[in-house]
Amino acid sequence: MAEKEQAKFTVPAYAVSEGKPGKKRKTVTVQDKEIKREFGVAFQRWRELRDLKGLKSDSSMALFLLDR
Repeated sequence: MAEKEQAKFTVPAYAVSEGKPGKKRKTVTVQDKEIKREFGVAFQRWRELRDLKGLKSDSSMALFLLDR
């Protein structure tokens, strides 16, 4: 019988920090991806127009567009 008995041991519990909850993952939807793609295209066009007009900053570009 002694041969069949296995050594018993306890598995320590994982440490849980009480101050910070676990990091949650954001679910990315098809709409999120489409919005991000559209923003990327618009941003590229913004930069091209800014450079074409010889403007130095995004704020000067915004003022240029508002004045038009």
